[in-house]
Amino acid sequence: NDGATILESMDVDNQIAKLMVELSRIMRLVMEPP
Repeated sequence: NDGATILESMDVDNQIAKLMVELSRIMRLVMEPP
């Protein structure tokens, strides 16, 4: 079903977006001096 496929791809995109946010947060902590 196309609807299920779209929902699955959206879920994957959401997980990737969360990972990108976490990575940017970590990079900010690493790059900024205390």
